[in-house]
Amino acid sequence: MVWASRGAGPVGEEEIRTLAEAVREESAERGLRLTTGHFTDGALDLTGEDGHRHIHLVDGDGVRELAHTHLGLPLAAGR
Repeated sequence: MVWASRGAGPVGEEEIRTLAEAVREESAERGLRLTTGHFTDGALDLTGEDGHRHIHLVDGDGVRELAHTHLGLPLAAGR
């Protein structure tokens, strides 16, 4: 299950918990949270806990790297 958003604001723990709940409800194996912004320390810490290790996070830098590596798109920060 994938949840993506665009914006500079941080993604916090509550959004990670919401994704984890949706993954469980849909019987999915993993969740992927993409954002062009960043994750709070709490969100990063949460995915290190046993009940949330199936949730993977990709922040703005990671999105730009994936777009460049796999799509050949030279995305700049803030665009």
